[in-house]
Amino acid sequence: MCPIHDHTPARTWRHLDTCQYRTLLHAGPPRVRCEEYGVRQVVLPWAEAKSQFTLLFERFAIDMLKGDRHREGRRHPAHQLTRP
Repeated sequence: MCPIHDHTPARTWRHLDTCQYRTLLHAGPPRVRCEEYGVRQVVLPWAEAKSQFTLLFERFAIDMLKGDRHREGRRHPAHQLTRP
């Protein structure tokens, strides 16, 4: 295991909404010092490198763009228009 070298500047990732509230993750990911590879940022379990979105948000967005349906055959509520 490599020791922590420092932390990168704080970043923000868009995540799935929580109870209909916009959810953002804020973190300063650590960088580690490895004898073999030098200083490297750790791999983040919630996002791809340089992405501004979490993996779950990206999956949701792709499903919505593809028009995927729920198991029951109904369209996701995000596709429905609301009327006053």
